[in-house]
Amino acid sequence: MRGRVAPRTGEGPRLFHEEVEVTLPGVADGPVHLESDAGGQVDMTSAGFLRGVDAAKGIGLVNLDGETVWSKATSVAVPHAILLGDLDDFRALGVELSLKQGVSQLFRETFRRGNDFDENATSVTEFRNGKFAQLNHALGLCRRMGYRVRPAWIWQRKRYGTAEIIVGFANSGVAGIPGVLRITIESQDGKFRQSGSLDAGHPHGGKIRQASFILPPGMDGQKLTLRGEIEAKAGVRQPIRWACAQPLNADGSLTINLKSNADKDWRKGV
Repeated sequence: MRGRVAPRTGEGPRLFHEEVEVTLPGVADGPVHLESDAGGQVDMTSAGFLRGVDAAKGIGLVNLDGETVWSKATSVAVPHAILLGDLDDFRALGVELSLKQGVSQLFRETFRRGNDFDENATSVTEFRNGKFAQLNHALGLCRRMGYRVRPAWIWQRKRYGTAEIIVGFANSGVAGIPGVLRITIESQDGKFRQSGSLDAGHPHGGKIRQASFILPPGMDGQKLTLRGEIEAKAGVRQPIRWACAQPLNADGSLTINLKSNADKDWRKGV
């Protein structure tokens, strides 16, 4: 038995994933809907987590009551989260079941349209809940849009007879990095320079990603410069300005003061 993910219809936003063939049985990472006919019309009341497929029983879906409902339908559709009328309940059940989705569906950000919205309108001139006590509050929200990455934590420890710098890069924005974040750490005299890249898109919005740099011996007590670049396509890099409160250099980089190995206040000597 095969499941079909329904294609999008019309020229509107993509409410269903593009048509693909998936082999069942298996565990689907998200609610699915049974199709009511061969034309691709779905039964929006049949949503549930895919339990499995049985040759005799058909397709099994776990509903919000935690019960498995079996159906003889031959195909299923994976909807956009905004189409789930009981989205909050599905999210709660997903957390309870420790669901891990390969493709973000349940926990993706959604914005529901108000009942008074004119479906024939071609532009939006009013904004719901668009009131701010101060202009700074509105500006602060604007600044958080997109990605806002910064070196949020910096640790120095003794490692392999020299110093290791571990940096925790935090993204306080709502979107991932639009490309590859390339990080460079270098001495102010230019004699030392080391670069590396995080996985594409990381850190994602609201997430943290760590990076480690092993320094050559004898650099303790010096000042280093930490800078970032985004590589959106191969060989093309754009410098970024760290989104942190600490004073930055004119080019947006951050200066790090290394601890001397001779300092007496190392925790446990490392």
